[in-house]
Amino acid sequence: MACPDCATAPCPEPAIRPVAYALEDPVDVGRDAGQVGTQPLLLMLTIKVRIPGGGEERKELLIFSKPAQVAGSPVYVTVRFMRCTWPWFAGGFFTLGIAVWFLRKTARR
Repeated sequence: MACPDCATAPCPEPAIRPVAYALEDPVDVGRDAGQVGTQPLLLMLTIKVRIPGGGEERKELLIFSKPAQVAGSPVYVTVRFMRCTWPWFAGGFFTLGIAVWFLRKTARR
């Protein structure tokens, strides 16, 4: 096949030959899916380079970065908040109930 640069001679062998292609963790959210507001939208490329002699080196390149506005459902946010904080509410109501019971008992005397 002719080289596109010189149109007559065959192309020289490429200096870098790929050994293998593999996708590892093609989607890495990295953030909690429940966060709302302005969040960074990042597209990263990770390159794994095999070094002669048995070593490997990983390079991460930022390809694209843009702020994205993320909206959240009020019902989802409320349910998620309650799921994470229900022990505090239960403990608070329990403590309040004991305090009311104690104050009523001591007020009768």
